[in-house]
Amino acid sequence: MSGRFVVVGLARVRASWFAEVSSWANAGRVPIDFVKCVSSAEVLVRLDDVRGASAVIVEAGAAGVDRDLIDTARGRGIPTVVIGTADDETDWCALGAAAVLPRSFDDDALMDLLHAVAQPISTAPVVDATDRATTPDAAPNAAPLVAVLGVNGSGTSTVAIALAQGLAGGDDDRSVVLADLVRRGDQAMYHDARDIVPGFQELVEAHRGATPDAERIGELLFGVDRRGYALLLGLRRLRDWTALRPRAIEAALDSLRAQFDVVVADLDHEVDGEAETGSADLEDRNAATRIALREAAAVVVTADASLRGLHQLLHIQRDLLDFGVDPARIVTVINRAPRSPRQRAEISAGLAALSLAPTALSPVFVAERRNLDLVHSTGDPIPASLVRPLLGALRAVLDQCVAPSAIDTASAATTATVSPR
Repeated sequence: MSGRFVVVGLARVRASWFAEVSSWANAGRVPIDFVKCVSSAEVLVRLDDVRGASAVIVEAGAAGVDRDLIDTARGRGIPTVVIGTADDETDWCALGAAAVLPRSFDDDALMDLLHAVAQPISTAPVVDATDRATTPDAAPNAAPLVAVLGVNGSGTSTVAIALAQGLAGGDDDRSVVLADLVRRGDQAMYHDARDIVPGFQELVEAHRGATPDAERIGELLFGVDRRGYALLLGLRRLRDWTALRPRAIEAALDSLRAQFDVVVADLDHEVDGEAETGSADLEDRNAATRIALREAAAVVVTADASLRGLHQLLHIQRDLLDFGVDPARIVTVINRAPRSPRQRAEISAGLAALSLAPTALSPVFVAERRNLDLVHSTGDPIPASLVRPLLGALRAVLDQCVAPSAIDTASAATTATVSPR
């Protein structure tokens, strides 16, 4: 095979292999153009070079080397080779790496590997990223994910709590986790969490370079025994979203879906990404919501019965449809609804006339509940009169969109053991 390999490299400070590969390339011992980088950010810039790259070689333990970096390279059709040792705890191939080399290797071993996993730039055809960089689908027995979002101040987090409690309280002994994925979440406050660590950030961080086992995941959750579900606390500060990488978020949700029978995710309602706005930063900020919505078996949207609430509901509904959410998966909840049947009928008729999702189910009306703040402060179960209508509407959607085996049987062989609250 003719041509030269263009290899982008990243290593820890004073790594011997880094200098050796560079010297081999400079001396002409190997047909390699070796591009040395000092940070993962520089690696990403080099991957967008018009010449392209044959492979990325990174050292395990170098700053920024994680599943997101590997996935970004793979998305461009570029394999990643990780330099590590046999005793490394991380299974890099499981994270998407094409191969792993020991820290001590010779030029022949390097060239044999490059010929096996990469192509020289001069002969490499244009590669469709979908051919070489397919993101693995969720496991066929992954638990259904219920996404809950809505108008600010309409009781979205309370609805998420009620659904988690209702799903966990059935006769089938279903394991449920409530995950607070909101950038400025309220679940810690509603559950009177005295300890705000660990939470979502720690779960995502644990998935950047590994796939934690059930025991480790259980250490990051809290048990809400009086309501029957496990709780994943949210971010502690609004700015903490900058530490979350999309592939690690996806892997974290996959782990929750593997360890529990149902995942209820409390989400922000913003879904815009780079394609809609031209901003990669905005897509990263909304990554948790976007990833959860792509995987959701049902999407619960809340609003209150005010003029503003209904107006905002239609905006959110339009955004969800633009994002690709199936209208049949949307459950609309009108919280603090009027008790008058006539007024409820008027709201239903108005939403039907203005809705962009004519196939969506009729809204679920939930009347105002007194002393609900007291229920939150004491940690008592949410009143059944609030849970029942929500759970009934959700089950109708899940029965249509999820195979019965995914709902009625335990989807995971191993269940995480969580800390009691």
